[in-house]
Amino acid sequence: MIFDLDGVLVDSEPPLAEAAVELFAERGHPVSAEEFKPFVGMGEDRYIGGVAESRGIVLDPVQDKARLYEIYLRLIRGRLRPLPGAVEFVNECRDRGLAVAVASGADRIKVLANLGEIGLPQAVFAAVVDGNHVVHKKPAPDIFLEACRRIRTERYPGGLPAGHAVATTGGNLKARWVIHTVGPIYSRSADPAGELASCHTESLRVADELGAATVAFPAISTGAFGYPLEEAAPVAIRAIRQAHTRVREVRFVLFDERTRSAFERALATVEA
Repeated sequence: MIFDLDGVLVDSEPPLAEAAVELFAERGHPVSAEEFKPFVGMGEDRYIGGVAESRGIVLDPVQDKARLYEIYLRLIRGRLRPLPGAVEFVNECRDRGLAVAVASGADRIKVLANLGEIGLPQAVFAAVVDGNHVVHKKPAPDIFLEACRRIRTERYPGGLPAGHAVATTGGNLKARWVIHTVGPIYSRSADPAGELASCHTESLRVADELGAATVAFPAISTGAFGYPLEEAAPVAIRAIRQAHTRVREVRFVLFDERTRSAFERALATVEA
């Protein structure tokens, strides 16, 4: 489970804007907090640099950013609070065996300071990715992709095994989460039916951990992995029917009429 920092675990924008206003005032340039809003989430270089550009102000990128952080760390000490339920939700994810990570476009000094102030130190997370780890910051997805890479390296160095499932956020999709599962390669698996059934039951287990009410499955492994449709469909449907889950609705979203027909026949057979 990958968390953004600002707006998800904490709201650090008010003290950051306060620190930026103080920085510009020290340099003899009064500015308002509103001027920084277009640059929120882009990293502190752009945060103060964007306002400087719009005002025609010349900043020293290294010294002025360092001074910004000095002011910011002073302002948040004892004042920064987590967003309601944030700490509890992170701890609940960990208690359920999920790997948790933080991905933020801010510099590391700010990320670690924020986490420490809200009671979620770096040791809580499988990975903490900050703006110093990537070239392209938000809105580019690089920080989240790097967090995924680090979780995989730590938890599944050889890749996610067939029949297992993990979840990430849905990103820009309408779905709240995406559950990732790896189906068996039919010609190589010693137990293709067992692994395919496990893809479905493990995905539902992860869905239960997330509190998801609905889940949609494709016809797993029936494409490039070569699992024959007529064999895969009853395995998938039977696994869903026999699963112990709190998910209220499961849908199969299928690629074409041939696949749909195979699943309809399997559904009739399994129900009979």
